[in-house]
Amino acid sequence: MKELICHISKISIYLKKDEEKINEVVLFEPLKRNTSLNASQRIEQRKWTFIHPLSPLKRLSLKAQSFAYRHFPFLIPASRLSTETKLKTVIAFLLSQEGLREYFLEEEKLRTSFLTVLEEVAHLFGCRPFLVSTDDTALDICRYLTWIPEKNISLIDDLMELNVQMATLSREERNEILFSILSRVVRAPLHSVLEVTMGEETKTISLFTTYSKYTLFKKEKNQLYFSCEKDRTTASLPIAHSQGTADQRMVWDETQGALIGGYSGALNSYDHVLEQLFFFLGLQNEEVFLLNQLPQESRYEEKKILLVSLYGWNELQYIVDQNDAIRKLDQKFLQIGNKRYIKLNLLHQNITFNVLNNYPLPAETEAQLNDKNTLSLIAFTAEVGKREGWDFAPLEQVADRVEKIRALEEGTCDQFLAKQKLLLQAIDQFKEIRKELPALFPAQNPLVATLYQLLKKKNLKGIDTLIESHFLAEQLGYLQNRNCTDGVGRTASAQAIDKALYAYSSLLKAPFLPEGATTDEISLFKALYSMYLVWEEPEEGIAWSTGYMGGGGSALLFTEKP
Repeated sequence: MKELICHISKISIYLKKDEEKINEVVLFEPLKRNTSLNASQRIEQRKWTFIHPLSPLKRLSLKAQSFAYRHFPFLIPASRLSTETKLKTVIAFLLSQEGLREYFLEEEKLRTSFLTVLEEVAHLFGCRPFLVSTDDTALDICRYLTWIPEKNISLIDDLMELNVQMATLSREERNEILFSILSRVVRAPLHSVLEVTMGEETKTISLFTTYSKYTLFKKEKNQLYFSCEKDRTTASLPIAHSQGTADQRMVWDETQGALIGGYSGALNSYDHVLEQLFFFLGLQNEEVFLLNQLPQESRYEEKKILLVSLYGWNELQYIVDQNDAIRKLDQKFLQIGNKRYIKLNLLHQNITFNVLNNYPLPAETEAQLNDKNTLSLIAFTAEVGKREGWDFAPLEQVADRVEKIRALEEGTCDQFLAKQKLLLQAIDQFKEIRKELPALFPAQNPLVATLYQLLKKKNLKGIDTLIESHFLAEQLGYLQNRNCTDGVGRTASAQAIDKALYAYSSLLKAPFLPEGATTDEISLFKALYSMYLVWEEPEEGIAWSTGYMGGGGSALLFTEKP
């Protein structure tokens, strides 16, 4: 493996439209110690400025004015603080970047969609409608969208004025407006190609990202009614008023048809979890019924799905809400049409993504997080034990007990409390035998070694846990979803991680696992991750050029100790 890595001379990634390469980026000799990839600079610390064409005198004036506005906001004229001016500033912030301007405005469908979104966002913030003609050139549209009547200028044409306006916006205001725009943008499927040259051979990995929008709008007895926009190439759904799951996407390997992962925005309600399940199952026009029990003598297929949330301790309510929603659907049956039945085997795991590096963890919160994660770890450990032929009766007993408890009804308050009490007892029992497991089952292969790391949980945080859990779930046949409240932040980072893991294993025919990885292996993974983060997703490209990353999850790979 080390020899293969040493022979990598070039890594390139590009989007493919028909036979045309779009936004190609190439790293030559990417794993050299003096490579241009700056792995020590955290992404949220990058500063956005467009000042290169400005004279030294104007730069000095800009810095002085920006400093005054940031530190003495009472000096800012009221005209600069209007909601409409702030909205136009953020639009200019996006469209002054040529790559983003081309993406949003060059292609007719995307242009129409983007302008529709801006109308919705203007209405959301109480601003006047833009009423732009879609027949104008991209540059004319940009000028119209960013025209400031009080100054008689367009922010696109006056970089000095744009930078001054940026200084009047707080980070929170900028991110709120950005997210309002980006979370509504309709996105066509994306086809990305990664090429890695090793010696005289070039290996190619083609991935296909599709976007969807499911909205559950009615429940009548057992029947579920939903709308579906499977490939979001048009704005056929009323986006501003749809309360369905946000940012649903799936990534596939184009050659093998393998599912790399599913991703979404927040799954904090019963309806949202159902919508994500519809997405995984690819439902479109079928009749769907939710059943507590299977009709007699009916055959069913079981879908094992791991729903991973990326929340920190200060977002505990999101974790609890999602866990409650999943719990209400776990072990239930979906009837698709007349004859197809699916049993839902749902596991929930929360991975504290970066936040715990910065804040203390209250004991009560730690207990709740551990309890939720332990239930999925029990299932994983039992399945690995069956595969490896372990003969350890206490583990089998706990796993069987948990399965029976999960199938119990909880329609009344007493039933719910009794079920939770039984689960806590089973978790405590597993915690006792868990201490013996690492000694009983030494690392025999990557699957057992990964489970060993998760069981002992020593120095395993954030990104490491995400990678180890991904490998374990993938090997055990679980479909996976990653989510958080901000789909442009931590979920996007998790998506780039999954793609990098797949590319790494495709190239080297071995999984990337942080524990025991060499410096070269870690460097290769970081290079693959960075390229996927920046170039496959438009909002991730925005993140790299603007520093806007929501929860800042991607910064984990740019620190020595994630």
